[in-house]
Amino acid sequence: MTEYTAGETATLLAQFAAYPGGPAADVTGLTVTISPTGGGAAVVGPTSSGVVHESTGLYSYPWAIDVEQAAGTYVVEWNADGGVTASEAVTVLAGPTGWEPDYVTVAELRAHLRIGDSDDDAALAVAITAASRAIDTHTNRQFGRVTEAEERRFTARADTTRGRWVVPIDDLMSTTSLAVEVDGDALTDYELEPVNAASKSRPWSRLVVSDDSSVMPAGDRNEVAVTALWGWTAVPTAVKQACLLQAARFHARRDSPYGIAGSPDQGNELRLLARVDPDVAVALRTYVKPRAVG
Repeated sequence: MTEYTAGETATLLAQFAAYPGGPAADVTGLTVTISPTGGGAAVVGPTSSGVVHESTGLYSYPWAIDVEQAAGTYVVEWNADGGVTASEAVTVLAGPTGWEPDYVTVAELRAHLRIGDSDDDAALAVAITAASRAIDTHTNRQFGRVTEAEERRFTARADTTRGRWVVPIDDLMSTTSLAVEVDGDALTDYELEPVNAASKSRPWSRLVVSDDSSVMPAGDRNEVAVTALWGWTAVPTAVKQACLLQAARFHARRDSPYGIAGSPDQGNELRLLARVDPDVAVALRTYVKPRAVG
């Protein structure tokens, strides 16, 4: 049974043949449904959206598992025209909790390094955490999500040319438990931007309030209180791949001929731990959040 971790994207595959043991054959009207094996509402589908025809008879579906998806066993059912079906059981492991998760598991790094035993698991775990925090530093954001809604305060800025107030906020991808207040008064007539963030699986980064709102930012600091489930609902695939690459390199550096401290000729290896490697930086380029100035 295949295992996945809540918060990651699982690539599910289905192979169809003309007859049992026969050549691969395409199907029509294919949908996928994912449900708890113990019964209950489906967590995905039935849907054909996202199903990809990889090659003759081979289909895939990228299941972006919510970071809060309940741990347990799920059945993946594929149904096509003519009563053609396929199914498999998969296990979802509990996802990261708290605000600073590791972006890959030890098992994933082991597979990436083609390590067949668990002898180095403790060292791999350290490398993963170091790589995850290096990614946070490089991108100026974190890709976890708080487990409970929490209040944070932000400063509204007047955009007089467009007649509105703009409130820069931390990464937000869920409106569950979202509440906005100004001086204790609830603010409901606002918009989250960018407007296409959800369709692109990106976070909202600002809250916009029109000048004619019944509740306006006030006081010397123009402070707005926002309560929300801050963070990302799932770790992006590019971030997971970057974490695998960086963790693999951190792990390999323990075998440096001069150890972790490096040498005068090679430079101090400790400085390398403060930044990601160049190709990892390329993978993370579109996820870097500009730092505030002033």
